[in-house]
Amino acid sequence: AYSRKGIEEYAEGDEKLAEELNITSPGNTFFFSSPADLMRESAKIVMQVDASPHFTRLGSSEADKMPCPFTLDPSYGKTAVRWLELALAHIAKHETTYKERETMRTLQELARALALQGRTEEAVAKLQSGLDKYPKSDEFDDVETLLRELLESPPHTWCKAK
Repeated sequence: AYSRKGIEEYAEGDEKLAEELNITSPGNTFFFSSPADLMRESAKIVMQVDASPHFTRLGSSEADKMPCPFTLDPSYGKTAVRWLELALAHIAKHETTYKERETMRTLQELARALALQGRTEEAVAKLQSGLDKYPKSDEFDDVETLLRELLESPPHTWCKAK
């Protein structure tokens, strides 16, 4: 549950519901601490098999046999891009403490989503816009690595179609 009180706290209504259901330890809200986190993780799931660290990882032999989910329906890739753009808007409007980090991480996922759909030039431009805005970002090395990957191999070949 998302709480405006903080990452480790639950909204009062959620706490009451947990008590009614006899849930004494509802877990950690860290991974999905905001709507932007949820949108980013959802987009990762739609775009690539085994993309999210919050779910059980498949063995490499199983993952190799599976198509990336976005290849199953053309609307999935568009939806993932829309979610990531909405996440960026949410971060810009609501994030205070980690605005730079969350923006750069979301831009990386947006770049991957665009590139996987054959839109590499747009992906590079998105990453470059982040580097221009936050040239001293802690995410700089990761962004630079992703830029290199995008330019060295055709990203749309990273994912197998159905």
